[in-house]
Amino acid sequence: MTISDISRTLVEQTDEPSVTLAGYAVDDLVAEMNAASSLLTSSNAPAAGIAPEVVIQRVIEAIAVRPEGVRRVAAWIDANSPTLTPAQLHRAANRVAWITRGSDEKPQAFRDTTGSLWSAWVHLERFRFAFDAPGIRQYLDSLPPEAINRDVLLGAFRAFHSIRTTTDSAEAERAITSALSGDFTEHAPAVFDIVAHAVWLNHSLDRQGQLLQHVCDVAMSTLGELNVVLTFRYATALRLQGDYSGAIKKAEAALARLRGGTEFVRTFSEQLLREREMSVASQYMDRRQAETTRALEGMERKIDDMDHRSVARVIEIVTLFTAIVAFAFGGGGAALGDPARSARDTLIVIAGFGLALASFAAAVYFLVEGSLGDRARRKRVVWPLAVILGIGLVQLVGLYVVGRSTL
Repeated sequence: MTISDISRTLVEQTDEPSVTLAGYAVDDLVAEMNAASSLLTSSNAPAAGIAPEVVIQRVIEAIAVRPEGVRRVAAWIDANSPTLTPAQLHRAANRVAWITRGSDEKPQAFRDTTGSLWSAWVHLERFRFAFDAPGIRQYLDSLPPEAINRDVLLGAFRAFHSIRTTTDSAEAERAITSALSGDFTEHAPAVFDIVAHAVWLNHSLDRQGQLLQHVCDVAMSTLGELNVVLTFRYATALRLQGDYSGAIKKAEAALARLRGGTEFVRTFSEQLLREREMSVASQYMDRRQAETTRALEGMERKIDDMDHRSVARVIEIVTLFTAIVAFAFGGGGAALGDPARSARDTLIVIAGFGLALASFAAAVYFLVEGSLGDRARRKRVVWPLAVILGIGLVQLVGLYVVGRSTL
């Protein structure tokens, strides 16, 4: 096989490079990277119509999955630096970390070289993809402090650990501000990705949605456009804040931008579908909760109304009964208690007493009916007043007859 066959295979195949180039020896793959590297510094046309930097990145992925592959790639980077830009190197490290996540390969001792830094990125990205914040902290502790302070990506991983492990939103916000305050233009998409991922993972933050949206907004203003991963994070941020319609639109927009058939694309598309489903389910539950709340409030009002009605009826009955009894005994006592009183005076006393009792009963009735909030029910005061006045009239006639017979 000639070296050009490797580039041609990368163009024709859509599988992962680790699968596509599995039949090639590591030495052949390294030779292909050397050839692609030489093209970057010459005016020759790319082999097989594929950009040399793309060839290098994909071949790096194919080598990295082999035993001691990361060390082999790191050594090649040291020997050929600066073939790729720092951003391209990190993109390759990110891809290698994804396809080799779960690897038990031990990291090498850190040296102040580009290849060693690339190897550190790979190991830290593996920890990040495994949600292993303690692993990130342990690995960072093994690195020289000056290396962490000098490299913005290592600083971003330090912020990742701080944000991921805290339960205080204010502390997380300070870590976010610190991570996004330096000059990280060269690695801007990667820094935003790492910081947003840390916030996305930390469900113990009470302002998780707000902080995640803040990171995405800063990324938008810095980059001009969010990549697929950050758009996905934005969808989560909106869902956490109750904006389910906006979250669904963001998830659908990210899903529409996915291209390719790699394992990463398949996995990420599943995450986007789950995110959309969670927003749809949350939106449905929110609507159902609102409907249930309205129904319960309506039932509560009906129960309160029935309770008020019951109490009102008891008060009305007791009041009317008391008024009638008091009228009967009081009127009789007033009429018969003083034999010397004239019939006219007796009638005046009885009429005044009856009018006072009727007024008292009417006042109580109006107050009770008014507390129910229905003015129409106040009209029903006519019949109890008519009953009181009727009974009073009968008593007046009876007492008058009795009074005349005794005079």
